[in-house]
Amino acid sequence: TSGMVALPNGLLSFCTPLERTYRVPASGTSGPVDPYPILISVANVEPRVSSRLFAVQLVDLSHSFPLDVEVVVKAPSGQQVVVVNEVGGSVPLRNVTYTLVEQGPAMTDHFNPPGVYGFTSLGTVSATSFASAGSFDASFDGATGNGNWSVYIYDANFLDTGTLGGVCILMPPEGFSAMFSTTTTTTT
Repeated sequence: TSGMVALPNGLLSFCTPLERTYRVPASGTSGPVDPYPILISVANVEPRVSSRLFAVQLVDLSHSFPLDVEVVVKAPSGQQVVVVNEVGGSVPLRNVTYTLVEQGPAMTDHFNPPGVYGFTSLGTVSATSFASAGSFDASFDGATGNGNWSVYIYDANFLDTGTLGGVCILMPPEGFSAMFSTTTTTTT
């Protein structure tokens, strides 16, 4: 069995300019994107985050070795969560969009088709990539919703590169009360 996650209608999207493409890494074959971190300004949302009503989208991700890509998101109040680390294996990605939520099915260390997945870290985050970021939290529950969110994207290994079309933070507007629904399907 595999879990399926449905995102509720009405979430607001706060995105980087989608006409910009980010190189992963910004230069060479290992290191951060530019800017580092990417800042996304969020306003007019619920004052406290419910992890069941929060998502991060990586838009049009391409990379010759996806296992290299590490993504950490930091809330305005300081909570920081590893949303992607050491997933995707060695099969190159071409313009794939992932929506990442706390309660979704885990990504694998092999190819992950476009879709909705849970925050997944299958290894140790590179010490050099987030050395100034400190320790990591398990959840964004209770984090401040409004303000500048920081997205740290890092290519942890040499030789491979990629691009990212943009990053979005999805959150409910003030007064929103819907919840993520989880259904289970059986595959044979």
